[in-house]
Amino acid sequence: MKNRIFIIVIGLGISLSAISQDLPEVIALREIEIHEETNEVIFKNYYQKWCDVLEENTKGMSGWLMKGDRGERIGKYIFAYGFDYKAVRDYYFPTIPPADYKQFYALPQEALTNLPPGVEGTNTYTDFVVLGYADIIRPMVGEVLGIHYLNVKQRKADDFEKYVTGEFNAAMNNKIPGLNLYVLKGDRGDMEGYFILIFIFDTVERRTGYFPGAGEKPTEEFKEVFQPVSQYYDKLQSFLNEEISHTDYIIVY
Repeated sequence: MKNRIFIIVIGLGISLSAISQDLPEVIALREIEIHEETNEVIFKNYYQKWCDVLEENTKGMSGWLMKGDRGERIGKYIFAYGFDYKAVRDYYFPTIPPADYKQFYALPQEALTNLPPGVEGTNTYTDFVVLGYADIIRPMVGEVLGIHYLNVKQRKADDFEKYVTGEFNAAMNNKIPGLNLYVLKGDRGDMEGYFILIFIFDTVERRTGYFPGAGEKPTEEFKEVFQPVSQYYDKLQSFLNEEISHTDYIIVY
């Protein structure tokens, strides 16, 4: 299982606070299940309140609620905690004993302790860290997030990481209009040791302009702007086996 990889196409949607911020160094992802009878308005209000709590009461921590727009988890939700830097994540969630998370639980907890009826936060979570973050120029959040699950070839994970933090990051940063690519690695949780490739689109319209619909081929516009860097993406793909599945997400809050 150490060879399983996620590719994330990320753009954290229509929230102005999300669009205006830099991409954090750490993104913690947790899937959410809601029952059919759940009041979706109450559900969304709950998570909006929790996002507001994080924005107003923390330094360097944020939250995003996202809904599947295309692919395997269409119509389903995922929540992301964003930490500007690993040091912020470690401040609120230390691993050194006593790991009691006292800084996190000092935050207003009403949003955590009163989940709406029919809402379940799964026990599946992973903290992903952007590889080579210190050397990336202005990594930004956009409007659409898609997750593609892949497998890295056997005994290629170390070479994959070296390629990403060296040649790939340098070649891809800010080279495609409205789109950037970054790779993250799980350092805590279920997918510790696994990787994520993220594509960040500045707008939903940009994503649609490059990729019109689920299962459709990229547009000629995308092929034209991608051609100058395609060799670096192709080399990245040489470390990977066939894609397993994917989901595109649109941010709610």
